[in-house]
Amino acid sequence: MGRDVVIEMERQIRQIERELDTLRALERPTGGGGAVTFEVAGYNTIGGSTENMTSLRAYTKKVTLANNSALYSIDAYLNQDSDHVKSMGVAVYPDVAGTPGRLMAVIPMSSGGLFFHLNASSGGGGSYAARWLSFPIGCYLAAGDYWISIMLVGSGGGNLILAYDGSGSDRYYTSGGQWFSDWGYYAPTTSSNKYSIRAQLVR
Repeated sequence: MGRDVVIEMERQIRQIERELDTLRALERPTGGGGAVTFEVAGYNTIGGSTENMTSLRAYTKKVTLANNSALYSIDAYLNQDSDHVKSMGVAVYPDVAGTPGRLMAVIPMSSGGLFFHLNASSGGGGSYAARWLSFPIGCYLAAGDYWISIMLVGSGGGNLILAYDGSGSDRYYTSGGQWFSDWGYYAPTTSSNKYSIRAQLVR
């Protein structure tokens, strides 16, 4: 494992530890009492269709928050079709008159972040297991509309597969490299899909 990979993994661990500290603080009783509420925004449904993700494409979904909340992860329902390491990143955009605006939160891509192993039996065969996969990201969001985004880096060695349903209007753009950009720098497209992408929040 390269030194850069180790440094990036350590940075992500520190980020997760900070987010856990924030959640623990929210769970502590206050003078007025009150319970912590966990919420999900986005498409919290396993889509009946699947799509091979395109590398460097930012799959972006609008979510509406009824309350001030702390975002702690962006999730996607994913599968894989070969034993290869993949890298992912997530981001948050504010809503500006129905369109994503400038980046407000980003967890950049690491050099190798996930690996789905073939669950083979002793007699051979086996299959990959699709699942909701969470990508930790922490930021405070006031009630309102936002856009959450996921991006795959690298297309070699098989596909990362994203679930979706039709009759949607999720958007995407293809980046010029391993980064998210402010909305509009790359030409966006409105799809007809509802991708299985969600935000998990606490308040």
